[in-house]
Amino acid sequence: MNESQELEKVENGEKRDNKGRFVKGEYEGGPGRPKLTEEQKLMKKAVKEYIKEHIENLAEALPAISPVLIDQATQGNILAIKEIHDRVMGKPITPIMAQIEHSVYDKYQIEE
Repeated sequence: MNESQELEKVENGEKRDNKGRFVKGEYEGGPGRPKLTEEQKLMKKAVKEYIKEHIENLAEALPAISPVLIDQATQGNILAIKEIHDRVMGKPITPIMAQIEHSVYDKYQIEE
């Protein structure tokens, strides 16, 4: 595609070429994720250290928690049943039923 075709697309308000790609210099996605501030970096580091310190305590507590959870599930506690089921079987996948009438690819001819 030559430069006059690219300029024509931009003048018409479209910012993509005939293959659906952004025309050079017309991307509107922004500069991306902002850099962390010093305060955010310190907070992130502190949280990681806190988790490292307490993960051993959690590992020690799990053998005591499991029988209680199983006991509650056998007594009919729905939340306990759901927790055990999610851990053993995995969380269910929610199917999405969608009908797409128009696609971005319909507007632009894509060469394969």
